[in-house]
Amino acid sequence: MSQNKILILIILSLQIFSNTIFSAEFKIIVNKNSIRSEISKTELRQIYSINKTSWENNRNIVLAHFVFDSKLARNFSIDVLGKNAVQIQKFYLKKVFNGVISNVPYEAEDLEGMTEFVKANIGAIGYVSEKTSLKDLNEVKTIFLK
Repeated sequence: MSQNKILILIILSLQIFSNTIFSAEFKIIVNKNSIRSEISKTELRQIYSINKTSWENNRNIVLAHFVFDSKLARNFSIDVLGKNAVQIQKFYLKKVFNGVISNVPYEAEDLEGMTEFVKANIGAIGYVSEKTSLKDLNEVKTIFLK
């Protein structure tokens, strides 16, 4: 087998392996008043792509992201949305410019900012690192990613 083919196989294997590992690198959080206990990756993609804008109870979904230059935001964007963080940021700005949404999603600087935002907004959804302690999430609800 040529060196180019071997290199391509290695790169593809690493990408598949890294995507498999990353899927467990975050937890999805919602406001404690949310009726949700689980969410599919497809639905999460629809929400963060602005294709789904309200919950089952007709409450508006309020998006929260970490700042786009953070590792967690970059990984979340690639894993859930299939785009890098810069592309996602441009996507949201274009949606605002075209009047599809009124504001870009909230950008949290840190765990406290994310949890405080989700806690304060009934329709909010966000994400945190899988390594985040449950005691740090006592003001919000963690939902199962199926």
